[in-house]
Amino acid sequence: MRKILGLTEAGVEKLKKHLAMSGNQVKIPFAQAVSNLIEVVTPQVNNQNPELAVEPWYFAMGVAGTTPPKSADEHETSDYEEVCLSYNETDLQIENTTSAAATPPKYEEIDFKDVVSANFSVGRGVIQLLPGMSDEQILSLIKNACLWSEGMAFQVVPPRTCGSKGQVRAGNH
Repeated sequence: MRKILGLTEAGVEKLKKHLAMSGNQVKIPFAQAVSNLIEVVTPQVNNQNPELAVEPWYFAMGVAGTTPPKSADEHETSDYEEVCLSYNETDLQIENTTSAAATPPKYEEIDFKDVVSANFSVGRGVIQLLPGMSDEQILSLIKNACLWSEGMAFQVVPPRTCGSKGQVRAGNH
């Protein structure tokens, strides 16, 4: 088990930038933003599947002045947007709370397709387009996402085209 104690200097700067990018630097106190970040990232850091507990870890913040949709029906008409940034181990102060002598937990076999399908079917689906993807690859990915989502909304994150490493501006698409 790993515990996030706080942010490093780099993490503090990244979170301040995150607050500014989302327009929340006045609305959300910095200490609350740190608490929210730790609450969201801790389960990612401690994912029971060690292959999924790897960085980067993602934290999204709603853009100030936008309203999150209350249902899938409102998704298309909502003005809601998020700013999603990735956080790395160098951004966080992490303490390893598991002793070296502890017996590693036993993991059940997880079918990745079931996990993806489950996330999409409850409206938490996200697909990331990559630079250099052909139109055919993008179409195939979006068609599969439509099947997985079973009519629920999902997010399409455009490819990173410029800027700082690890930053993605994501909106509802």
